[in-house]
Amino acid sequence: METEFAKKSIEKILDIHGESVVVIVGNRVFSWQSQSGQLNWEIVLLNKEKQLINGYYVEEDKLVLLVDGERIYGIQIQNGAVRYRKELNEGVVDCSLHSGILHVTTEKEYRKFTVGDGGALDATPLPSTRCYLSKSAQIACLESDGVRLLTRHLPLSDIDSMHSLRCGALFLLETEASGNWVLDAAAATIVEAGRSLVVGVEIEENCVPLKLVEKDGAVEVRPVGGLSSALPDARYRLPKDAGRVAMFVPVITRNTIPLLIVWTDAKQLLVLNTDGAVLWRRDEALAEITAAEVFDPPPKEDIEAEEALLSGPQGLFSSMMLRASSQLHMLVELLDVERLLRVETGRPALHRDRFGLRKVILVAARPNILMALDSADGSVIWRQQVADAAPMSEDGSLHLWMLRSASHQRLTPVAALLAATKGNAKKSVVVLFNPLDGTELDRHILEQGALQAILAPIANSHHLRPLVVLDNNRGVHVFPLLEYSHVLSSANRLFVLAGQRETAVLSGYRLRNDAGTLKGELTWQAALGNDMQGSKLLSLVTIPANDIAYSQGRVLGDRSVLYKYLNPHLVAACVDTADGLTVSLLDAVTGEMLYSTGHKRARPPCHLTVSENSFVYSFWNDRFRRTELVTVEMYMFTRNGSDVNAWSWPRPSAIERQAYIWPDVIASMAFTTTHRGITYKDLMIATQAGLLVEIPRAFIDARRPLNPQPIHREEGLLPYAPELPLPYDMVVNYHNYIERTTHIYCTPAGLESVALVFATGLDLFFTRAYPSKMFDMLKEDFDPKMIAAVLSAFLIITVVTKRLAAEKLLKRAWK
Repeated sequence: METEFAKKSIEKILDIHGESVVVIVGNRVFSWQSQSGQLNWEIVLLNKEKQLINGYYVEEDKLVLLVDGERIYGIQIQNGAVRYRKELNEGVVDCSLHSGILHVTTEKEYRKFTVGDGGALDATPLPSTRCYLSKSAQIACLESDGVRLLTRHLPLSDIDSMHSLRCGALFLLETEASGNWVLDAAAATIVEAGRSLVVGVEIEENCVPLKLVEKDGAVEVRPVGGLSSALPDARYRLPKDAGRVAMFVPVITRNTIPLLIVWTDAKQLLVLNTDGAVLWRRDEALAEITAAEVFDPPPKEDIEAEEALLSGPQGLFSSMMLRASSQLHMLVELLDVERLLRVETGRPALHRDRFGLRKVILVAARPNILMALDSADGSVIWRQQVADAAPMSEDGSLHLWMLRSASHQRLTPVAALLAATKGNAKKSVVVLFNPLDGTELDRHILEQGALQAILAPIANSHHLRPLVVLDNNRGVHVFPLLEYSHVLSSANRLFVLAGQRETAVLSGYRLRNDAGTLKGELTWQAALGNDMQGSKLLSLVTIPANDIAYSQGRVLGDRSVLYKYLNPHLVAACVDTADGLTVSLLDAVTGEMLYSTGHKRARPPCHLTVSENSFVYSFWNDRFRRTELVTVEMYMFTRNGSDVNAWSWPRPSAIERQAYIWPDVIASMAFTTTHRGITYKDLMIATQAGLLVEIPRAFIDARRPLNPQPIHREEGLLPYAPELPLPYDMVVNYHNYIERTTHIYCTPAGLESVALVFATGLDLFFTRAYPSKMFDMLKEDFDPKMIAAVLSAFLIITVVTKRLAAEKLLKRAWK
């Protein structure tokens, strides 16, 4: 599961002889095979992120690009090698490149050049027409005999913009009132194109404008009305989840259009043929994932029956029926009767495996795209573009929650998306949908905008946890709406934490029942930085919802117990100040500061992760030019009593800390988590070099002694060393480098020894981690047939040996 594009919009799509698809995005050029979608090559033209492709043309085996009106590149089409690069020093105002002719408008004159092999520019007085839209909204065409104004001959007076179609003297005029128009500057004629997209193609040395018309779930490519063309109309079937076409390039072969390359507003690149098939597609939205939820697919009926049988006391008759049903389903699965009776209808049914290793990955990507992925092979289960939704203005993200999982087969799973409304960032929208098929269940608009949202820790009888949203006026909204009374009865148990990035101020709210109406009440507020110095909140993390603490303490070398400080309300924050970074740990309910430290001459990136009684953070030390990793662990000398509540949680008795040097820049990190929390929790670190590293917990232990004693060796503590090693046996992605990693999501599997890891960024990576090795499962190379053969051989040898021994004893008795 990976994608190659940078997180930018496509600027140009080219077709090379119907064999290759060349895409220009940002400062990169990509080439794919048209039929299979396989990547041929990728090159970087400039060091800067943005550039303008003024023109291009194909010359035998070279692709010639005019970039930023300043330089010409000659690129080998076969392997992407740059054959030559030519600089222009003409004081260029405007320029275009077509069919080997470079049209340049300088500050003083209009010149025409022929681009030769090796990047040579030969001035040639070829007849041509170059037009532009002047500041007075008039169309001026530069010709060899002077300037010709065309505005007086055209029926338009409200031209908003003008673009060359890069084909002869054809130009596209865009107007807000009457749509698009195609101008033939050579003939001084204009043809209406409506609101359709228009491109110019060259057919038999003639330039023809083609427009794209979307109709009844299909797209048609036809010539712009009024202009003759030898091309017949072509019709293509566009997938329902592809979105609207934003750019297209027809592939022309022998006066036909067998293939159509399209780029949609849902950030999909597709190649369509006239048979209605999609040859290949790329979902470039996967490079801009801002939120992800990993959950189990629905169980099979036999697994559900077995879980129901073991879940609690049952009557004699019901237990017998459940057992019989479970055995029957196992028999059917063994005989594969389901395969014989099933009619193949595309994608097979998605079910949970017995060990919980197969997951459904629900992702939200900018600007308003939802997708579900199958962790088994990375394929897309469904995709959907959410209407009237946009990223939140506060952090540019979309937010996801699972209100009800798919583990309950007879109940519809429910997920929620929180986003800003399109066109008005002050409003928010909450969309409830089915995460298995993307069906929208409900939608609500919050006029006051969302300040913060939490998933309530209480579930109803149907296993549904409501989403609680606090708006900017401290109003409280509950989704689904039917759960309002349920949340109202438990309002005193719910707390909301909100942070302001620009001021680094954290605010704690509690919900209260105000005459049958939920309100948010401010209980505490903390300024983590100095407002006069322009402090900014870089990161704010809480304990993950799936974090489980199996053990309440750790046994020391003298057999005493050091109890963990297990506060479920811990929140860690990193603030950028004028002097450096400030890292704080607070109680989200009371606002009490449990730990705070400052690092002078420290700079972002600053990453945080919290688990059980410890949290780890990293930053860039500007003084020593290195990345440092700090581990903080909190302990109690005695176990908490039964009278402890959210408002009277004690402070930690001891705080251990240790700092380490990490050999690479950290892009993201997270702790692994397992089904019951028995397995060690390793630290997953993604580096900017593309590595995903699994660091054992013992390496980052905050209690590693500088001078180890026998009591420390008895406990199993490693001696302290400032540099953390990076052996390649800890790299879990091997040679599959993950570019520009942004998040790491860890989720448990059904087996206690397995932790599932999902990394997002420019590439996607899903794998299994074994923090305590595979102690509860057989290895993949385990051969049951060999074991059965060996056991059978031993059994046969034993029987034969026993018989031979009995005969020998009988013969000895007769002697």
